[in-house]
Amino acid sequence: MRFDRPSALRWWVSLALLLPVIVLYACEYSRGGFTGFIQYDQPYYMANARQFFDGGFHFLYGNPFSADPQTPAIYFQIHLFVLGLVQAVTGCDPGVLYVIFGFIAALVCVRVAMALYEHVAGLGSPAQGAGLVLFIWGGGVLALAGLGFHLFHHSDVRTTVTDLFRYDPAQGWWFLNFGRNLIFPTEAYYHALALGAVLLAMRNNFRGALWLAFILSLSHPFTGLQFLLILLAWCGLEMGFLGNRMIPPMFPAMLVCILAFHLGYNVFLLNLFPEHRELFQQWSIAWGERVSAFLPADLLVGFFAFRAMRNWKLATDLFSSPVNRLLLAWFAVSLVLVHHDMAVVARQPLHFTRGYTWIPLFLLGVQPLLRMLDKGFSLKSRILRVAAMSSIFLIGLSDNLAWFGFHTAAAIAPRRGIAWLPEDGFCLSAADRQLYGWLMQRPFPHAELLITPNSNTSFVYLAMAYTDYRGWYTHYALTPLANQRRQELADFFQSGTRPAGWRGRSMLMIIPKEDSHDYGGCVSGPVLYENEGYRVWSLSMP
Repeated sequence: MRFDRPSALRWWVSLALLLPVIVLYACEYSRGGFTGFIQYDQPYYMANARQFFDGGFHFLYGNPFSADPQTPAIYFQIHLFVLGLVQAVTGCDPGVLYVIFGFIAALVCVRVAMALYEHVAGLGSPAQGAGLVLFIWGGGVLALAGLGFHLFHHSDVRTTVTDLFRYDPAQGWWFLNFGRNLIFPTEAYYHALALGAVLLAMRNNFRGALWLAFILSLSHPFTGLQFLLILLAWCGLEMGFLGNRMIPPMFPAMLVCILAFHLGYNVFLLNLFPEHRELFQQWSIAWGERVSAFLPADLLVGFFAFRAMRNWKLATDLFSSPVNRLLLAWFAVSLVLVHHDMAVVARQPLHFTRGYTWIPLFLLGVQPLLRMLDKGFSLKSRILRVAAMSSIFLIGLSDNLAWFGFHTAAAIAPRRGIAWLPEDGFCLSAADRQLYGWLMQRPFPHAELLITPNSNTSFVYLAMAYTDYRGWYTHYALTPLANQRRQELADFFQSGTRPAGWRGRSMLMIIPKEDSHDYGGCVSGPVLYENEGYRVWSLSMP
């Protein structure tokens, strides 16, 4: 296939390359009541977006997972502001709106990735077209390594998922290659901005790169910092070490200003507020990338990158181009950030992965890969040609073939008897939505807190995205004093002990109907609301 037609074709190709994500979500929607939130953290974004227009317009928002209705309004992300505005104007279901945003962001991201790939590798031959597929959906040998472990140690099919993704952090949800990031709407958006900023810098469109870097800074603290440092490291290499005058001095100067703003806001200003400091401590977790994940994840792209620079002459030729020097800076900075726990206190190092070491390695080694693909396409024997190309694609795509295969199968498989298949995301029953509707009709949502037994905290967590209410304990990492709050809830529902923080507050105690006999003794008085799934009591503490 040739890609020398008008740009409309490239958008159609981008849509075709997005099909694995579209199919996955279509399968998830075949489950009854699927919300569109495919993973635990995803409702958090729409809960934040809702805060911009909770009780009127606010340019900044407060943490919706705080039990304090006076929590300081100190946060801002530009994409969440847009999502909140659209939801406020249209009244669209938050999950549906989030998925629509994700589709648009993912489609744009694939198109930007295609342009980046074309700038580095070209798109005029069958081998280059095949290389594009491997760029979008390639990975490492994590699944093959897990399969080898499974075949060597176990024979029980129920351990297949655990073994297959045993080396892939969080069962593959940290997305160590590029394409899988398209599943999360926010990650697709961040990647589109990050890849776009790099591409514009490669094209010497420094003003455009600055704008994208600034928008990325306003969107995500980790990725924003990462790509500001990448671009600055490249500027330092080009201007300070090599004396490249193609980069205007304004570019690194403005990058330094954006970086100062980024650090001043995310590190210093936000930490002036006690509640955020508490959250910051909860986020300072040593979620690092182990060697058992890093090596198999980047083994294939690392091999081709090594082939591209395996001797002094090849390395000199490769890095004679500022494009490849930018890719080198990208890889080096990302590698340092991913393993910053070796030098300083860890701040979730895995947040700097998301394929950001894999992508530059792929592009650095793309020419040896294309030569291999050319040889495969040029084989005269059809059987050998099909066998060679099938082997390349099966190995190159194995991580994502395995991951998407299991998760799409889990979405459409009947639940009984196959409990070992993963079940993704959140679903809402008719009773859940009826209760949310009833909550939204109540006159003073900010005056009441939602509480529920620990077995059902997901209902209260989702309520942050669907209603204007707050909960005593919701998201495990975003609730201030989360461990304390969780224990206080457990103590209340086990022994009736009421936390001191409830004094002067009103609560709505939401209990699943089948559990009412276990917790009904916690309160007295009539049931305030009831449907086929829940009973709700009002609880106040003078």
